Amino acid sequence: MNQAIAKIEQVICSGVLLEGLTFVPIHGATNAEISAAEVAVSRPISDSHKVLLRRWNGLNLDVIRVFGCDPSENEVRNLADCQRADSNNTVFGDDPAGFAYSEAPDGKIYCHDSDPKSQHLVADDLELCFTSYVFGAGAELFGGEDWVAELVESGVVYVNATGWFWPEPAAQVIN
Repeated sequence: MNQAIAKIEQVICSGVLLEGLTFVPIHGATNAEISAAEVAVSRPISDSHKVLLRRWNGLNLDVIRVFGCDPSENEVRNLADCQRADSNNTVFGDDPAGFAYSEAPDGKIYCHDSDPKSQHLVADDLELCFTSYVFGAGAELFGGEDWVAELVESGVVYVNATGWFWPEPAAQVIN
């Protein structure tokens, strides 16, 4: 998750996110808060998700929101309030378009709307979700051509002569 945290920090500092729609908590979740969240969601939280929660207890990054463990953060939704009873996946975030993002027990990341059967695989793991699908080479699948143009303009991703994003992640985003 170190690459995902570095990428998210780069995005926060880049100016690509709208200031009024971005909230970054000043503290991460404690181990006790994470343990309480696991009890509340009735399923384990993955190690990579815990690393993200320890850095920031949820995030609101304009284009994607990551739920936190602490219901006292007014700008961040509570992880426990966002789970689906009909799924073993842990719903960890959503976007302004209404799509939810969940992590399966095997670590794969899915995007779905209000119908959980409509889910589709977007990344092999949580790290690739952020480093490639949302803020990297797969960003067009996440937010379209305009989102990619904003990421390029802000210096979050680069395009080389062949049109490929650089740096290209080692694993591929799944269409």
